[in-house]
Amino acid sequence: MSPEEAAAVPTNNRVVPEFRRDGATWLFYLIWAALGFAVNGLGSVLLPLKEELGLTTVQTSLYSAFFAIGLVLTGLVGHRLVDAVGRDRLLLIVLGITGAGAVVMTFGTMVTTFLGAAGIGLGAALMIQVLPVEMVSLQPEHAARALSEANSLSSIAGMIAPFGVAWALAAGLGWGFGYTVPLAVAAGLSVIGLLIAGHRGTARAAVGQTESGPVPAVVESAWRPWIELVGSVAVEFCFVLWSATAVASWHHVDTSVATLIAGCFLVGMGVGRFAGAPLAGRFGVRNTTVGCLLLALVGSAAFWIAGNQWVSAGALLLSGLGVSLLYPLTLSRLLAADPCHADRATSRSALASGVAILSVPPLLAGLADIVGLHLAFLVAPVILLALIARNLWFLRAR
Repeated sequence: MSPEEAAAVPTNNRVVPEFRRDGATWLFYLIWAALGFAVNGLGSVLLPLKEELGLTTVQTSLYSAFFAIGLVLTGLVGHRLVDAVGRDRLLLIVLGITGAGAVVMTFGTMVTTFLGAAGIGLGAALMIQVLPVEMVSLQPEHAARALSEANSLSSIAGMIAPFGVAWALAAGLGWGFGYTVPLAVAAGLSVIGLLIAGHRGTARAAVGQTESGPVPAVVESAWRPWIELVGSVAVEFCFVLWSATAVASWHHVDTSVATLIAGCFLVGMGVGRFAGAPLAGRFGVRNTTVGCLLLALVGSAAFWIAGNQWVSAGALLLSGLGVSLLYPLTLSRLLAADPCHADRATSRSALASGVAILSVPPLLAGLADIVGLHLAFLVAPVILLALIARNLWFLRAR
């Protein structure tokens, strides 16, 4: 999925040609941006959907569950689908499913929005299985740089999504004009681009074939970072999916304003992932992880006690900065724990994300219906405290 994977993809120890962004590379950048828009934009439409359709908090949480279920299925059978259908054909199918889901969701009824969200969720999840390997095959000598650039654009698109939805709501155009219409257009353009590009050649190097250096030593069991990846993704999606609802509920602001303020979390995420990548190389993965967890904890606590929407905006920005590197850092450890099987590690990461999104945000929603959203939102800082304790224990044990 990711700039995170870039750190774990080794490069050849030899002179390599200059990095060039050809048409196919730019096309995959567009597809990656559509993925970021689809995933992060979904959280922006939950509040207007809830109000428009009269849904309960738990019913609203089901929209994000489709993406989580898709991730779980991808983690279990994604590599088999690639073997059965072929990566190029599967990507066309996935984009078609995503675009069709966006169009159906635009109809705005309870049935069509659920069906549309299911299509978007499944398509986005399968993109996570396909896109990293596709990008490596396009840029085998510069995989790390290409993956980083692709995901930077994905983060930018993810930041645009809530602001586009907020603008569409404020203009009276409806959430569909800000989310599903642009997503359908992006998916359609991507399909057209892939069809025009045609067959890009069958002699592509697999991820493992780009490795010429010695195999890195395995330093820990893959299940240790996997568990932390579940926690990191859970915290991220608690904010992505429920911060707009929290702002509207706690500070009694208009839906468009709440959606705009919630976008501050994604701004923090984008800035953190763009500017914070060198930190791990300077301070080490574990030390950087602990620092990010502490920053995220301070931000989440400030968000919980914020007295007005403007303090909430600053707290969400701080939370996004802290959370931004948790997934990349933990995923790099997960991939390093199985260095010879990048595809298998990618599937494990999809499974971890699916388990996290399918469990913790719905748990928050269920608690919100029982004790209120304010108390329920303590789920995020509690997970952060557990992750801090786990990482500090590891540092002391070394």
